[in-house]
This record gives sequence, C-alpha cells and structure tokens, in this order.
Amino acid sequence: MYHAKESGRNNWQIYHRGMTAQALQRLDLEQCIRQALDGNEFQVHYQPQVQATDATILGLEALLRWNHPERGAIAPATFVPIAEDSSLIVPVGAWVLNEVCSQLRRWRESGLPSVRAAVNVSRRQLDQPEFVDAVLGVIRDAGIPGDTLELELTESMLMSSDSTTIAKLARLREAGVTFAIDDFGTGYCR
Repeated sequence: MYHAKESGRNNWQIYHRGMTAQALQRLDLEQCIRQALDGNEFQVHYQPQVQATDATILGLEALLRWNHPERGAIAPATFVPIAEDSSLIVPVGAWVLNEVCSQLRRWRESGLPSVRAAVNVSRRQLDQPEFVDAVLGVIRDAGIPGDTLELELTESMLMSSDSTTIAKLARLREAGVTFAIDDFGTGYCR
C-alpha cells in the first residue's frame, strides 16, 4: 500500500520480497520515533534568517534534528514522512513548538533581543481540533509575545484550506502569531 501511495495515487503495484523488508524497516523506524520522543533524542537547531544588505538577523528557523543513539544522525527526509503517515507528527510537532517557545523565553530572560522563530506545521497538526488552543497555551506558558512565533505552512495546505482552517489561522493571527509560506512554488503556483 505504501509503495503504491509513494508512486502516486490511483495505481497498483505488484508485491515483491523487497517490500517486506521495506515495510519492516518502516515499522522499526516508526517505533524508534516513538522512543525518540520519550528519550529526548530530538534536537532543535536554529538557522538564522539574515538581512542580505547588512547581515542583521531578522529571525530564526527551527530545524528538527534526530540523533539516534545507535544509528547516529537520521535525516529529516527519512523520518518526517514516516511521522506524517503514522500521525506521530502531532506529538513531534508539539514537542518542537514547546522546545522553541521555551528557548525563546530563555533567550529573553538572558537579556538577548527578542527574535522571531519560524516553526513548520504539518497538515495533520493544523487539522487537530485543539491545535489553536495548544499553540496559544504554549505561548502563554512560555511567557513570550505571540509575534515571536511564526508558523510555516505549505502552499498546498493554504490552497486546500476550508473555513475551519481559516478561522484557526485568524485566531492565531489575533494573538500576534505570523505565518510564512513554506515550499512556495512547488505545488499550485509553478
């Protein structure tokens, strides 16, 4: 099924033995993601967003990284799609959001100037009924202004948004949260 989905929808694939090995690897990695959440194996790295004319830091982009204790660094391109398909992206995304907002608070408390951090949000996260309340709760608990958080949404998420999603984004915007379009030009606007 996953092989057919990866090859594009509305098709069929013939089973071969290698698929069993691939499915077992996928299940193993899914279980490792669960353990990584419990074992604090994930890290957030921050990539500065810099003004080209004078090198002023405009903000940061939060990048999720995973350093598995036995396998070493596992690329996001390897584990994020599995987290998406298994719905583990919801707790992983919540962990990232908490970590980023807590770090923003620590930087403020240490006297550093306020900076905005961008966090990627998946469709599965946005579709959760409690998503807005969870985001607002994390901001409140961290004691940071809403405008220090920027949520990165993909172009395809925005193009397929319904009134419920638009209402969620409006509530977040009222709290000062900003938005950026991630992967622009890779979907609807080629």
